[in-house]
Amino acid sequence: MNPEPLDRLPRGSRDLLPAAAAERRRAQAKLLKVFERWGFSEVVPPLVEYHDVHRRGLSVEQGARVVRFIEAGTGELVSLRADVTPQVARMVAQRVRPTGRAVRVSYAADVLRIPDERADRAELHQVGVELIGEGGPQMDAEMVALADESLRRVGLRDFRIELAHTGVFRAALATVGLSREDAARIRGPFARKDEVAISGILKGAGVKPRHRAAMFALCRAYGGAADLVEFRAALRPLKVSKAIDELEGVLDLVGLYDSTLRSRVVLDLGEARGFDYYTGIRLRAWAAGSSAPLIRGGRYDDMVGRYGRDMPAIGFAVDLDALERARAEARGGDGPAAPRGCLVAVSDVSNQRRMKRAIELVSEIRRGGTPSWLAADGLDLLGAKDLAFSQNAKQLCHLGPRLSAWELEHEMWRRTAAPGKKQDKT
Repeated sequence: MNPEPLDRLPRGSRDLLPAAAAERRRAQAKLLKVFERWGFSEVVPPLVEYHDVHRRGLSVEQGARVVRFIEAGTGELVSLRADVTPQVARMVAQRVRPTGRAVRVSYAADVLRIPDERADRAELHQVGVELIGEGGPQMDAEMVALADESLRRVGLRDFRIELAHTGVFRAALATVGLSREDAARIRGPFARKDEVAISGILKGAGVKPRHRAAMFALCRAYGGAADLVEFRAALRPLKVSKAIDELEGVLDLVGLYDSTLRSRVVLDLGEARGFDYYTGIRLRAWAAGSSAPLIRGGRYDDMVGRYGRDMPAIGFAVDLDALERARAEARGGDGPAAPRGCLVAVSDVSNQRRMKRAIELVSEIRRGGTPSWLAADGLDLLGAKDLAFSQNAKQLCHLGPRLSAWELEHEMWRRTAAPGKKQDKT
């Protein structure tokens, strides 16, 4: 019997090697810094929650994918974090003293879910914000503007921000008079823009021809702010003007943050997902290279109330995996990571003076703010250069009979001034 290969990972998991890990850490730090400038303070939610508490804030789809187990010693059912937003809602409702002011929190957290298909991920790595206690289009517009700045701060330029409003589809379903069962069935085809399936459900339910035509128009209602006049006219039979008015109000305010942002926002009025989670505006961001949204979020005004305090809320999360793929696409593939730091290599590790000098040199370089690390492998200069290349070092200091400093430039080495004034002549 052949042994199982040792490089296997569970479905939906992945390794992150040093260059990718460093890139993710930098992106995470930049995003948290942006959030801090916008007034958000970081919180750290727990990885494990009691299941009956955590599931209050989960959608039906999320609840089906929760990783659960029995807590040792108590026999209680606990679950691993499947979504951060319910945790923040619980914290604010139960742990934050009421002040009458909005609560602004940010986080960096991993989410774990049971994959529902082969290509799905078990782990989602997120950085996000939640603004709790203040509603209205002003806060919706702020989230759109913050999402735009966040992606720009991490180096993306070519992306689109997509807005929807759950009120549009809710009003349309109420107008055409679908049963609860048919309303649930039609959401999937709407999400896929499957007009054949939509037609079959509407005809089977006896929906009037003018309402069927308007529902097809809703399915196709995807475009920019300039298309709102046309959308309004086509969707008038569905009585969705209130939700469209709210969306237009948000777009007007978005233009105050950046005069070009309104023209870069895309509207998807036929968005049919998230009904058991979001209560108003929905926000997503897309870019080439990623099949998943870079940003997911929206308004969830009934979430905090599930934990004991009625407060409006809106937020979004940046998917770091999707962001990495989009950034790789933007720079033409993964490419090499930027060189970093200085490798200090010692040719004779038995020489105590040389080792002492190497340790002093590494410490000196670190104090100056540059990453530095030691290779005490007894390498000659050529071997030290090869190691520096493989470890993506920008500089090499080699302590042989004399101290030599070299800088890596693409495929060539260029000699530079050795750090410090001492020369090791031992």
